[in-house]
Amino acid sequence: VLLSLISGLNYRLLSRILTPCHTKVVKYTYLFLTAATVLILGYGWPKHLSLGTSQYEIYHFFVYSAVAWFGGQLILLIFQPILYIAHKTFTKSKKTETQKPASMDAAMTRRGFLQSSLAVTSLLPFAISARAVYGAQSNLIVERHSLSISQLPSHLKGFKICQISDTHLGPYFDLDMLDDLITLVVQEKPDLVVITGDFIDDLDLLRPALNKFNDLHSLIPHGIYYC
Repeated sequence: VLLSLISGLNYRLLSRILTPCHTKVVKYTYLFLTAATVLILGYGWPKHLSLGTSQYEIYHFFVYSAVAWFGGQLILLIFQPILYIAHKTFTKSKKTETQKPASMDAAMTRRGFLQSSLAVTSLLPFAISARAVYGAQSNLIVERHSLSISQLPSHLKGFKICQISDTHLGPYFDLDMLDDLITLVVQEKPDLVVITGDFIDDLDLLRPALNKFNDLHSLIPHGIYYC
């Protein structure tokens, strides 16, 4: 319901400021993408589909696309005041230019530029959202921190703890990415590994994921701990 409301508000704005949005093709495409997003997100996740298996591999792509569309709608909603002000400025400029026939060529050039800028700006939220979704499933960030602790026992000097957090194994983070993460862990050569929450979303992937960490266990002197 929320997505439908937001999409309706966004389309109403776009149809006012962009002439191509008045066409039936754009209108029904917009409606189709919104309806498909509602169905994909509303049906798939409550059913706990295992996105890490070949059976639902194509659904994996649909989830990413749906989330990108949903995120784009939210960002576009934030952009609405900017687009509205730009449209008002463009409309005012258009009226002014109409009163000056002598500068018709320059006016048409300027008008075309403003119209193109509005079109590009309206698409920008979806590009940002798609980039964010791609980053969420492709970027593994490694941060290193050196801690200074008073009265630390001498045998713990240089002790290295690797913390893994917020992988959310499932829709955004599959078993292949988990292999990449484990490769990074091995490269860091930690004495201890801790996994501190939000490890998994799709419980069908839990057993194969644990098996991968069991294989890693021999390389971690002081073990692997989960919460």
